[in-house]
This record gives sequence, structure tokens and C-alpha cells, in this order.
Amino acid sequence: MEDKNTEIPKISRRDFLKLGVAAVAGAAAGYAARRLEIKPETVGSPEIELKPSVRVLDFFDIDQAKDKYFQNNFPSNFSEEDSWQEMGVSDPSTREGLLRAVPKDENQAKLLMMALFRHRYQNHGKDVVAVMEKVSGLASPDQKIASPSRVSIAGAVEFGRLEYDDIGNPTIHVTLSPDVIDRLVSETPESVINMSFELGDFSLTYSLYERKLKHPEMGRQGPSTITVGEKTSYRDYQGNDITEEEYNEISRKMNETEVFLHDPSERDVRFLDGYAGSSTYQNLSKLTEVARKHPEKMFVAAGGNPTYLKGLKIPDIREARAKFEKQGLWPGNLIIVGFQARESGFVGQASYGADIYVADKDLEDLGFSGASSYATPVVTEITRGLIDNGLKTHKQVREGLVALTQAAEAWEGSEKVEYPLLDFGKVKSSFVSSSQNK
Repeated sequence: MEDKNTEIPKISRRDFLKLGVAAVAGAAAGYAARRLEIKPETVGSPEIELKPSVRVLDFFDIDQAKDKYFQNNFPSNFSEEDSWQEMGVSDPSTREGLLRAVPKDENQAKLLMMALFRHRYQNHGKDVVAVMEKVSGLASPDQKIASPSRVSIAGAVEFGRLEYDDIGNPTIHVTLSPDVIDRLVSETPESVINMSFELGDFSLTYSLYERKLKHPEMGRQGPSTITVGEKTSYRDYQGNDITEEEYNEISRKMNETEVFLHDPSERDVRFLDGYAGSSTYQNLSKLTEVARKHPEKMFVAAGGNPTYLKGLKIPDIREARAKFEKQGLWPGNLIIVGFQARESGFVGQASYGADIYVADKDLEDLGFSGASSYATPVVTEITRGLIDNGLKTHKQVREGLVALTQAAEAWEGSEKVEYPLLDFGKVKSSFVSSSQNK
């Protein structure tokens, strides 16, 4: 089966250890491993009776976003076909084909970044629905598979500025409009809303160039100085006397860099998660505002994915969430979902601040790799099943989800903490028992 989320990088053992280091910041901010109980500092969930119905908001017509972008950003005489040829791309329909592109001007860079965005999300909604249907079949094998209703969020996509780093790698900024999502929710009769995305701002970067040492062979050939009194002498790496001018020239060459063009096989596309950068608070604010405006709904939303972009970036909403809770603005009808990642024997959260986590091994058993986009519909479908089995209020559903988790452990610095991990064994037992009692 094709890897359905190639944007999620394989985390090295060294970088995986950074997950524990990053957790210290959250612990220092007063964050404790979360459960799903409604706390007094959250906005109270009304005792509204939920229905066992789901609406998936996702990308089901990504070309709508492309058409809008083209209309607003390209001259009428712009030719896609000619631009792809000039960039060295013979097949822009595949990721491998797109990674051969070397844009020559800004219009070509815009075309490429739009195509990379489109490639990532063209099957996103379909895959999210597929996860839900598989969970429905596993949890209730004797019943008809539940298929959710769906609506496209492509109209919420707003492409922002295109910018370049100091060596020429392009980055495009993207916004998912909360106003459009709010309107779509207002038009939704279903009770449970699946949101395998984040509102607000994020970005994607095309890693085309890299700065490297021009003379890497000189790495172990550094010169040295010896100072006796007021006299300084200079020596090369073999201990031979050299002049000060020769010393300065060797030092200069050792630190000299140049920009290399990656081979297509070494190029990559990195999405900076909306909860892993400077926009975390603002993005989370947009989500909580939508949830508060629709207290009759139950929102199940993605908590983010780790990304490599000048180092490992880990989504972390703990500090922002704590601020909302302190202000009494955290909605009780919102569930944030993350996933548990594994690497070289180490196991831990791939994002911080979620209410519930799904193990990547369980996602793999469903045919998908680890990503919060796919963990979210797992919890959404279980939420629907709990409502169908008689848990009708937000509080009852949250308590029902808690009962289906186990306490997983992770290290935050030198402290061991627990986080709620979905237990598929409990899920199957619970739903089979409920089915027999109907």
C-alpha cells in the first residue's frame, strides 16, 4: 500500500530523544498529562443530546483552491506546460516528478508550490474517510459500516506570500480561513465534526538548495597559534611554521561555504505545522472560537505532526491551551487528538497537549502510517459509536472515551508522566458488548 502521509518524516533516534527534552518546557509551564474529563476551567458543555452522525470537513476538491490561486496570482498568458518544461518536469502529477523542478522565476516557484500543496492534499479527505470506515468495521464487525457525510474545505484555503531563505529555497505561507470553516459548521446538521487539519497559518518549504563547506577535506587540517609573551607564532596542522597571512587564508578556506543544488532524490518538501511555530496561540484561538460558537457540536481535531525544518519542530499547544483554560475559554466540546510514535525502541508522543493519542502501530494495522490526520478520524468514529450506544451528552462521551484508554508513560526530563492512549482491545470489547445488548 502506498505511504499515505509522506510529509511525516521518519524521526531519527537522536531527534526522537529531543521529544523528551521538548516536553520539559511544557512541564515548566505547569502542564500536567491530560485526561478527557471536563474541568471547571473549561467552557461548560451544554447537556444537549448528540446524534450518532458525523460530518468530515476536509479536502475533497483541491482543484478548487488551485483555480482560485491561479485566477488571483498569474497573468492571463501564463502557460503551465511551458513552465513545467522550463523547470525540467515531465510529469507534474507525481511527487517524484515535482521534485525535479528548479524554478527560474517567481511565477514558476508559485506554480511549483501550489502543485506540491495540491499533491499532499489531493487524497487527504478520501483517506480520512477510509480510516473512519475501517474503524467502523473493526469496532462493530456485525453491523453495517458507517460512512460519514463530507464537505470540502478547499474554499477555506488562502495562499499568502512567497518568500526565500538566504540560499534560495522557496516557502509559501498558507491560511485556512476560520470564517469559511465556521460557515460550513453552521450549515452542518450532524453532531460530530471531524477536523483532520488546523485552522490558521502554516507553511511549506521546498528544500532545493543546501549550504555546505566548500573544502570539507580541510575539516581536520586546522592551523594553530602559540603565544609566548607578546610573540605569536603560527603553525599548520602538521606543526610546520607558517606566516600570519597563511594562517588567515587557511582559516578562511576552512569556513568558506557555497550553495549546492540537491539532486532530485535528495530534495524534499517540509510543511511547518501550525502548532509548531510562532502562530500556535493564534491558530489554536481560531479553533477554540469556532468550537465555542457551536456548543451543540462535538469537535474532534488534529493535534499536529512533527516536521524537520532547520531542526526538528514538534507541535506543542500546552502553553497556549493553559492560557485559554485560565481564562475559562477552553471549550468542553473539543477533543484534540495526537499520535504515539516509535523509533529504535523509544516510544512517546509526537505532539504535546492533546487529549488522547492513537498508537502509530494501530494506524499501521489500519493501513496508514503515523499522523494526527489519521489518528483523528479513529477517535471521531469511536465517538460516533459511543453516541450510538447511548452516551448522548458531551460529558458522557468524554467519560466514555476515557474508559477506552490506557495510561501510557513517557519521560519529561527526569520526570515520568502519563498520557491517555487509546486501547483498541477495550474499544473492540466495548462495542461488541454493546452490540450484543441491543
